[in-house]
Parts: sequence; C-alpha cells; structure tokens
Amino acid sequence: MTSKNTICLWHEGTAVDAAKFYTETFRDRAVRAVHRAQDVYPACKARDVLTVLRWVFVCCVLLLCGAAHSQVLYQTGFEPPGFAVGPIGVQDGWSSQSAASVQSATKFAGAQALQFNPTGLAGGHVTGHGVTYSSVGNSARLVRITANFQVSLTGVPTAWSVLIGRSATTFLCQVFVGGGNFQLGLQSSLVGSIPIVRGQWQRAQLDLNFATKTCSAFVDGALLGSGPFPNVADFARLEVGINSSPGTDRAFWDDIVVEATRFVDNGDGTVTDASTGLMWDQCARGLSGAGCATGAANVYSWANAMAEGATQSTANYKGYSDWRLPSSVELRTLVQGGYPLTIDKTAFPNPPASYFWSASTHVLDSTVAWLVGSPDGGTSSGNSKVINYDVRLVRGGQYFGSFALLPGGVSGITKTTATLTATSPIDATGRWVIVPRGATPPTPAQVIAGVSYGGVPVVAGNGLMVVGTLKTFAVTALTTGTAYDLYLVATDSRTAFASQLIGPLQLSTLGPYNTFDVDGNTQVNALTDGLILLRYMLGLREPALTRGAIGAGATRDAAAIEEHIRSVMP
Repeated sequence: MTSKNTICLWHEGTAVDAAKFYTETFRDRAVRAVHRAQDVYPACKARDVLTVLRWVFVCCVLLLCGAAHSQVLYQTGFEPPGFAVGPIGVQDGWSSQSAASVQSATKFAGAQALQFNPTGLAGGHVTGHGVTYSSVGNSARLVRITANFQVSLTGVPTAWSVLIGRSATTFLCQVFVGGGNFQLGLQSSLVGSIPIVRGQWQRAQLDLNFATKTCSAFVDGALLGSGPFPNVADFARLEVGINSSPGTDRAFWDDIVVEATRFVDNGDGTVTDASTGLMWDQCARGLSGAGCATGAANVYSWANAMAEGATQSTANYKGYSDWRLPSSVELRTLVQGGYPLTIDKTAFPNPPASYFWSASTHVLDSTVAWLVGSPDGGTSSGNSKVINYDVRLVRGGQYFGSFALLPGGVSGITKTTATLTATSPIDATGRWVIVPRGATPPTPAQVIAGVSYGGVPVVAGNGLMVVGTLKTFAVTALTTGTAYDLYLVATDSRTAFASQLIGPLQLSTLGPYNTFDVDGNTQVNALTDGLILLRYMLGLREPALTRGAIGAGATRDAAAIEEHIRSVMP
C-alpha cells in the first residue's frame, strides 16, 4: 500500500460488485480487501463517500481487526464416548500408563475422571497428551492449563505432578504437590507454598506467558508463584501423574483445559494483555468489585478523561503510578474480530454500552477526538471533546502511538553528517537518536529523552514538524567511518503523546580514507573495491553486488557498502 490515500466508496450492490466496479474504474489498482463500512465508520449511511488517510486506515482497520482473543487447544473431562472406564491406554491420544485409569467413583463433574494409583510402584510415572501451539506471529501469547485435582483423604502421601508443561525440546514448568503443599516447579527450583486439602477438589492453574517467558501457577485462584521458563516459542505437551516417592494414596484429575489466550487476570482489578504487555484497568471508571458490578460508570469530557489518568497515578491507584488514557489504537486492540465487533467480557466484565474516550486527537480537527465503542467495538472520530463518554485506563507495556510517521529516509551522508527526512500527519516535534549499529533498540521514551540508555551512547536531535509537510533534519556530530542505527519518534504538539517508533534506519559515515575504498579497509584494490564499483554501475545490487569481493579487514558489511556507494554515486 504505497498511495497516500485509501478511498472507501459506498456501493449499493454486493462486495463483489464493489470490487469489480473499483478494478474496472481504476485499471492500475488492485483490491486487496473489502471491509464493511460500518466496522470503521459507525455513522455511515447509503451514498456516503469516505476518504480515509493512509495512516488512519492502517491503524484502525488492517492492524486491529484480528482474530479472537482465546482458543481452546485441548480439553477433556474424560467422559464417554471418547473415554471408557479402564486403563488410560491410548484413549483420545493420551500416552499409555499402567498406573493411570479412567474411573467413575470420584469425579468433579460428569460421569468419569482420571485416577492415578501409585501403590507398589517406584519412581515417576506420567501420562500426557500432545498440544500444538506456537507463539510466533500469534497474538494469543499466554498458554493456560487448568484442571480440577484431588488427593484421597487416606494413604501414604505421594509427590504428584499436577500439571506439567513441555515444549518439543524441554521441560518448562509444573504445578507440584509434595509435603502436603502445592508448589511451582521451575527448571531448577520450587517456588511458593499453598496447603493441599486432602479429600477435596482444588483448582490448579498453570500460565505460560510466551511474551515474557514467565510461568505462573495458581491454586483456587490464589497466586502460588512465578518464575522464568526456557527461551522457546512452542508448547507441545501436557503431562500429569506421579512425580516421585510413590505412596498408597490416590490422585484424581477432571476437566482439564489447555487454551491460548491474550488476557491475564492479575487478581487485583487489573488485566494484562500478553500480546502487547499493556496492563488495563479491568473495570470502566466508576465500576469496581467482582464482575465490575459495583457502582455506576462515570463519564468525562475529553480534558477530564485525560486528567483522570494523572489523578489516579498520583493516588497510586492499584499500586501503580503511571496510569493514562489509552490511544485509539490501544483501545482497538481490545476489540475482537467478526461482525458485530465485541470486547472479551470474561476479561472485562459488565462493559458500559457506550463509547470510550481515547487520547488520540483527530488529525484534521483538534476539537474532536477518537472514540472506541463497547460492547460493539465501533470507532467514531467526529465527537466534540466537550461531550461526556466513558473511560478505561491503561498503563505500561508496549505503547501504540496515536499517530504514524511516514519516513523519507537518510541521504547526504558525509564523514560526520547526514540528512533525515520524514512527514507527520499532525503538528508535532520530531525527535531522533543515532546509536552504534546493532545496539539495543531504544524505547519511544528513550528516543524522546535523547540521552544515553543502558550504556548505549547516543547522538540526538529534534525539530518541529508541520502537518503534511516533509521535514528535513540535519544530523550532525557523527564519527567518521562508523556504522549507525537511527530511530525517530514524534510527539503530538497538543497532547505530547508519541508516534509509533520508526527504525532502525541504517547509515554509515564516510571513512578517513579514499572514497573508492568502498569496503573500508583503508586500501583501494581493483579486485575488491573496483569490482564492486563496476558491478554497481552495471546495475547489480545485494547480494550479487559484494559476493566474493569484500576485502580482508573490511570495516563495512554488505549493506553498508551499498549504502556508501549510493551516497557518493547515486
């Protein structure tokens, strides 16, 4: 999508008719997607013609109309007809285990449950079921395993593995029972302690957060403990059974569920989105308590909504001091796909049937701001800031900027200077930092601060950006013959909120040596530098440009060599 504008046309026929009309009218264009107009413009009516700026379309349609927030990967209550009373064998794909059987005498619900009998055994004995999950490209970054578990009232205690999580290659973590207590078992340690109540069903829960590589365990909703698990991207297997020290008691499992989800209820009135790292207030302002059923939702003007975040931060609301009003893009991440759009009411119960203010001012009119609707998830922009709407606060995590920059690129590179260009859709202050090539990327806040972070030295600068006008930044104070990464952020002149982070844009300053020393090894060699220059003039580019022609002791990699040649010989 390279055009400046995306034109959304109302058509009285079907979506196919609209697509045919568009392609026949604009022969050099293609239809990549057809969207229901009211998904993105709730007030639209027949014969409306909408012109949506590119950055708005990308942020509010393509990025945000995603998949559902949770997916059941596997579940079972060990019920017929999938399971029959007797040895677990290989029923429903479970691995064979002589100590495990399906029985009907002790169950949490339904007619059957799984039982382990350790009598007469030695060592560990587990059964398990395969699960397919990868966190790569998956918005559901949390795998949650839950089960009802009971240990018999009598018998010599056994050390039990209540829930074990494994990747295809390694053990991740487990809920463990030993010495009369639940504990979280990590790679090399046990964490936490909650007493087991023998003869009673208790709810065990294991959360594997693949965004943070953190495992957390809960018993009857109470946090047992948290800790790291290995740096893997997959969950492949659930296991249960005897951990060690078989005794003469019995253990039972029922209603096992493995699901991939985004939302983590932190148990303190906040909900963390594992896919973005954002922590949300579970209830709209004015509501509280279990199920957000206490009180009445408060409504605010836009200015008061913005102030509410600061007020609650000062009050250290729920133990945090960085609450704020979310951007429209952040609010839309809570919306589930499909039509009509909805919000996850398990994670965010009792949502007011109204619109919520965002911190995002409309790009074309500073007197109005973006709203996101709940429970229908619609988006509206033409709403005066003096009108009262609902508020849901957010804190931390990955910040989704309220607007997007269009980078122009880096050019005019010399030994110590360069030129950066970019365009902003609103009046803003552009801020850039340059760091050594390959250094840890900065956060938007670190770019705005413009000072060294985590031991990474920076060169920084800033300048005013006028809406829709290409801005040229003069980059100075660079070091001769050095490879850099450049990052750019802009802050809204009205709200001070940051744009999305641009970068890394790579550049390498000219060396103190001859311009024709393209690989930067202080020597000009016909079989290396000369060959590369000849290939460039013949139209070759990476990877063919430098293949087999970079000299010994080169200080520029392939990308930096092409960049250097382009800067001196466009």
